[in-house]
Amino acid sequence: MDRPRIFFVDDEPHVLNGLRRMLRSRREAWDLMFFEDARRALVACGAEPATVVVCDLRMPGMDGVTLLDALRDRFPQTIRFVLSGQSEAEAGLRAAGIAHQFLSKPTDGPTLIAAIDNALDLRERLGGKAVVALVASLTAIPALPGSYRELTEQLRRDTLDTEAIAEIVARDPGIATRLIQVANSSYFGAPKRIATVRGAVQFLGMETLKSLVLTYGVLSQVVHDRIGGAPVAQQIVETMLLKSALSARIARDLGWDRAERELVATVGLLSDVGLLVLIDNFPETFEPRIVDGVLQMEGLARLERAAFGVDHALVGAYLLGTWGLPDSLTGGVADQATGQCGSLATAGQIVALAGRLMLGEDMSPLEVRWPVSAWTAVAREGAPP
Repeated sequence: MDRPRIFFVDDEPHVLNGLRRMLRSRREAWDLMFFEDARRALVACGAEPATVVVCDLRMPGMDGVTLLDALRDRFPQTIRFVLSGQSEAEAGLRAAGIAHQFLSKPTDGPTLIAAIDNALDLRERLGGKAVVALVASLTAIPALPGSYRELTEQLRRDTLDTEAIAEIVARDPGIATRLIQVANSSYFGAPKRIATVRGAVQFLGMETLKSLVLTYGVLSQVVHDRIGGAPVAQQIVETMLLKSALSARIARDLGWDRAERELVATVGLLSDVGLLVLIDNFPETFEPRIVDGVLQMEGLARLERAAFGVDHALVGAYLLGTWGLPDSLTGGVADQATGQCGSLATAGQIVALAGRLMLGEDMSPLEVRWPVSAWTAVAREGAPP
């Protein structure tokens, strides 16, 4: 197996020398290359694409944002990291729609190695050739413009209501996903991993949230410009909202605590982000499944596996993991892809059960252990409990 090619790009020689010393233990496992000029790194990618590129943002000539943008367009399979100083937070937000993950200077060897190893491990675990080929060029989860407008208006008010903003963000998978990603980046120094929308909103604060909302409102590709019109996009989002609410109800009935219920609800909210991405990029595949403006969800995973070799749950999990979201979220989204829910021991299994109930599957054999009939009733009502 070929060694992964890891490029480091920084115009300061002492930074690169420090990285060389820091990464001595990985010289056998990784093919390490160091560049003071971003253009030289891009030329080297042309000869053989890098597996991972870690770059500074502020550099003379071609800066980091320009390099990342060129990598995304020409070598979409390359995982893109930013390694930059806290004083460059504004430039970091500009790069947020291009970079997969963010690390802050100064960093230590174990942190840097762990971040790269995790990205490579994710590609190994979830990133079969079909997944990598599909996800490599995707950089934005579509966000519904109605949610964006609502958030923008809320943020423009003189008095900001944190709880109201968290509720709006939670209804939009695109903004919610990126918000959690940025909250967990080392730029903001979260004392522990943040896996819920409310936690991200409270931790980041309103000014950062304003920047993120405006940035992703522009960058996000909108599904309703594709097949099916706005109703299909809204249908998918409403499906995730109901799945999130039903999953939280199931977790509550199982006696899970508040933090665990919030994790389950967040996995439910993100469970179909891969579907939004696939529809946005491959509308012709899904067009036959649109009937009277409604996407037929039953059997959709089989269609996706036949067309792409994977279903949208794995695509979503891989995409979220590439962005550096916590394993508790990526693992939950991936777990629900199997549809296995016999033990209800994980967030993914609970979300899988919620999804099957919403499709009208008969889960009555599980009634001997759990109140499945009550959950089925909630699913049929089509509204949060």
